[in-house]
Amino acid sequence: MENSKLIRVLRSLSKAEMKELGKFISSPYFSTGRDCRPLFEVLNKAWPEFTGAEMTKALIYEELYPGKSYGDKRSKSILSTLSSELYGLALEFLTYSSLKNDKRGKKLLLLRNLLDKNLYREFDTEYHDTITDNTLNENSERRGSAGNFLESFRLQYIYNEYTWKRSDMEGLYNGLKRSSDDAIAFAMITAYKFMDTKDTASVTFNIKTGQTFADILLGALDNGKMLAELKESYPELYPYISANHLVYMMNRDKTRVNDESLWQYRKLKDMMESNSDAFGHREKYMLYQALENYMAIRLEQNQQEKDNYKELFDIYRSSLEQGVYKVSRESSIEPTVFRNILMTACDMNEFDWAEGFIEKYSAELPGEFAASMKDHAFATLYFNKSEFEKALKHIVNIKYNYLRHKIDAKVLQFKIFYELGDYEPAFSILDTLRHYISSSDEIASLVRTRFSAFIKYAGELLRVRTSPGSSAEKKVYAAGDILARLKNESAVESGVWLAKKLKEI
Repeated sequence: MENSKLIRVLRSLSKAEMKELGKFISSPYFSTGRDCRPLFEVLNKAWPEFTGAEMTKALIYEELYPGKSYGDKRSKSILSTLSSELYGLALEFLTYSSLKNDKRGKKLLLLRNLLDKNLYREFDTEYHDTITDNTLNENSERRGSAGNFLESFRLQYIYNEYTWKRSDMEGLYNGLKRSSDDAIAFAMITAYKFMDTKDTASVTFNIKTGQTFADILLGALDNGKMLAELKESYPELYPYISANHLVYMMNRDKTRVNDESLWQYRKLKDMMESNSDAFGHREKYMLYQALENYMAIRLEQNQQEKDNYKELFDIYRSSLEQGVYKVSRESSIEPTVFRNILMTACDMNEFDWAEGFIEKYSAELPGEFAASMKDHAFATLYFNKSEFEKALKHIVNIKYNYLRHKIDAKVLQFKIFYELGDYEPAFSILDTLRHYISSSDEIASLVRTRFSAFIKYAGELLRVRTSPGSSAEKKVYAAGDILARLKNESAVESGVWLAKKLKEI
């Protein structure tokens, strides 16, 4: 029974949630079928793992019905029915738990019921007591987001029904104007964001996207004229539409960054520095992600440009200072974000800063990654400080199930062994990496290209370094040939390091 859909739901609940579910099941208002409390109490004893011999159907049934055996058609039917009803109650509990914490969702339902029952005085009182993202201002998580405008539209839409029922034509017109503004703002922000996602899907994941409604809409629109008039007539809306338009323009062609896209980047960066209070936490996070992703792509295309490293490092530091380095204040820091910040700090030789970053922010990593990522981070730091023995001590502690992190760790391990002159294990690691890349369907095409190129050039580097019969002159010539080909590649993992090692030969 431990792999049933009921157990999968129960396993996802915290201890406090299990306690609340017990109360929920005991309420006659919610539990209208069979009494599921005895089954819940039996299962609750196995929380949180819900594994082991006591989780067999026979033992569960016999604990529910002492003296009776499990196995005949009737006993199987009873346990199946109870499990099914308890599963349904668990799903109902999840719904009510979410609604319990969704003040605005509850308010919408209340307003709908008051309006349907013609309780206009009560409706008017409750409507004007509604908390919105705009009234929350800087305390709002979602202020300036598409979701904020959609929620505002839903609230205004129900108020429009109220004004219609009360024959308040002026109120209806003003309400329709506000709800239209919200709907259009939602549509524009969603379209801009979707186009960015579409480009990522096409370039990074080779998804065939084709033409969409958003393409038609944004292609036919005079965005410049719209934004100019919006700035003058709707200054309260302008930052939100303008910021997302800048992201859209900045990332229209992810395969090529140019002076025009850099201008869009700088304009968005200036807006975030001068007007960041207009946005809620979640939207600021998304916009900083856009700035980081753009500069990372620019850096990928020109790894020799030191200003790109400095620019990316400044963006990361700013996001940390403003507390928008993760999607919400309560969530964990994304492992990829943690890695990218650390790598950029090391690229800038900001080693003291990087060490402080690891100590402060590794505690915010997801639990399953925290220990290994901290070791990975210190291994990266010591490697970049040329303290290779220290780096090796940390890298052997890493245990990852996530393939991308495994590959990252193996690349670093290869570089450590190369620097230490341990070429035999370095060859072995390349074979492991080659197996990972060729056998996995989880790896995005762009990532596969980067790491495949690393395996290719790292192998050539090793063979030149370890070729016993070659003269120094031949090695220099071979390294020069490899370096020339490497410079013509657009995407190679650790390309700068490979180039440096080839130049040393």
